[in-house]
Amino acid sequence: MSSKVTCYIIILVALSGFISGGCEKRNSGIETPVEKIPLFAINNFYMFHMQQTQVGCSAYITSNGVYEVLEKGMCWSKFIRPTVFNNKTIDGSGVGSFKTLITGLSANSTYYARPYAISNRDTIYGEEKSFTTLIEEDMNGVFTDSRDSNEYRWVRIGTQIWMAENLAYLPSVSPPNEGSVSSPFYYVYNYYGTDVFAAKDTYYYALYGTYYNWEAALQGEPGSGKDPSGTRGVCPTGWHLPSNAEWEKLNDYVKNDGYLGQVGLVLKSKSGWFIDSGNGTDEYGFSALPNGGRADEMGGKFGSGGLNSHWWSCTDDATPNGWMWDITHDDLWSMSFIHYDESDKSFAFGVRCVGDKTAN
Repeated sequence: MSSKVTCYIIILVALSGFISGGCEKRNSGIETPVEKIPLFAINNFYMFHMQQTQVGCSAYITSNGVYEVLEKGMCWSKFIRPTVFNNKTIDGSGVGSFKTLITGLSANSTYYARPYAISNRDTIYGEEKSFTTLIEEDMNGVFTDSRDSNEYRWVRIGTQIWMAENLAYLPSVSPPNEGSVSSPFYYVYNYYGTDVFAAKDTYYYALYGTYYNWEAALQGEPGSGKDPSGTRGVCPTGWHLPSNAEWEKLNDYVKNDGYLGQVGLVLKSKSGWFIDSGNGTDEYGFSALPNGGRADEMGGKFGSGGLNSHWWSCTDDATPNGWMWDITHDDLWSMSFIHYDESDKSFAFGVRCVGDKTAN
């Protein structure tokens, strides 16, 4: 065999080895490409707490262990397939879950977003989602109660319109040692007289509003478990007492809006609780303050101010009990949740009214 032929054979063998290096031979004899192991995987991309100019996002990143995640976050644009060269958040490094907030958006506008992860080799993107921000006039405002000219802030949470402070309507006032299951009674925290004007001039009236026993809250109307309740009670025209179903709707919306296990925390006011560790983040402007309540025990007394928020539901349990909802301070479990429980109808709590009209 000539040297030229030998050279050709060597070249063919080398080429054959080179070509087969990227393939795997199956038992059938068919050669298929070997799959390339991905650098990272980005899963569980969620969007929550949509507002006019911002939206929350979260995602979870895993790695094949070969390369490190040097940077991660969200990128977004008004056009499809956003990249890190458009707009982005930077939310640290490494694998695992992360949560971030996209800000600086325009109201009533459509955007596209996706999570990303950068290594020293490549940039990987996760699932893309589109979203539309809310229109400006839907989120909050102020209204006046024509009965006494008190002004109240309101806030939209999901499809509900909630008062952002406790009702303060006070047609009469009683000391805490007086009470009833069957007649309406009104109280002001730590006020022990009967003068309405003097009661309205106190610090706690301005802070916590009025406390109502069951009959004062419902004004003789029947209780309701419906959504909407249809029970106006002591609320102003255009508003009504929330039922258990409406409190549950609030709880479910906030929980599913990215705050599972933190509903109480994000509904609390940022200040006013007994110690700073009891304060909340007030993500929705609900501004729950620790108004406490009036109990019929020990001859009637006020209690839990600074520690607990208490509001009536208009859902009847059974005489002498009705349902109430609260947020408490004293342990980590209750600090993060909003609860409901039955209470004697002679007790007095705050009232948060819900708008008769729902948001779109």
